[in-house]
Amino acid sequence: MSPTNPRLLSVQRTAVLRLLADYELPDNATVSINSDGRVNVPTLVDDDVTTLNVDGGRLNINSTFEIEPGGLVSSNGAAGSVIDGPGLLRADSGLFRFDVADGPGATDLLVSTRLGQVNLSATLVKTGAGTLEFAMPAANSLTGPTLIRDGVLLLNSNTSDAALSGTITVGDTIGAAGSAVLRLVNTDEIANSANIRVNADGLLDVTATADETVAALNLGTAGGGGFAFATGAVFRVQPVGLFDTIDLTGGKLTFNRTGARISQSLSGGADCALENP
Repeated sequence: MSPTNPRLLSVQRTAVLRLLADYELPDNATVSINSDGRVNVPTLVDDDVTTLNVDGGRLNINSTFEIEPGGLVSSNGAAGSVIDGPGLLRADSGLFRFDVADGPGATDLLVSTRLGQVNLSATLVKTGAGTLEFAMPAANSLTGPTLIRDGVLLLNSNTSDAALSGTITVGDTIGAAGSAVLRLVNTDEIANSANIRVNADGLLDVTATADETVAALNLGTAGGGGFAFATGAVFRVQPVGLFDTIDLTGGKLTFNRTGARISQSLSGGADCALENP
């Protein structure tokens, strides 16, 4: 423990913190994992903190690790910032916030453990200019909406519908154009029932290897957000409810490579596709 602040715990260099019993850390603790540091949560051990700073180190979860109400997960973008393991990282409130700074690498914080919630439907909020990568081995159990206010949320899971569900909003309308990005790189990472809205400062980036299906797409009002396709990308809108639509009001579709395709399923099983020549 820090001699000046008993609630501040810092792990650095070759240090390893291994938790061997339930709830050994104070609920209001701040845990910082610096470069070459590691925190291990073994099987059958649960714990929680208020603030988790992964600043170049690794949190390995084999059971359950919770973020208390009012807390957040953050990273300074240092290389090697990782949260992984077959366990569960979950929010103990209605807000699940990730604040990631822009570091030197392509990914500033890699999360490859499942995300969940306790009782309340948690809203996932991404802030900070850095890239947060989700590469879950199994589906998240979050049921609340997702808001990408700044930076990049990169979905890189190989499990069907593993990453996001519900309403997904890219941009908060107050940033510069393209300052908030949802980037898709694999197949079916978002629930088919999801609705995506891209605001004026947002960008939905569908890369060459992506093949995604959602229920509705809205590029916002006048001055709406962007939607970019790469070679071979496929994006489908298959309405589930009466009001699920493709709404391009004020927005822009950018076919920046050949071979991209967007399609909308119509009533009676018909399919309408717009393809880049």
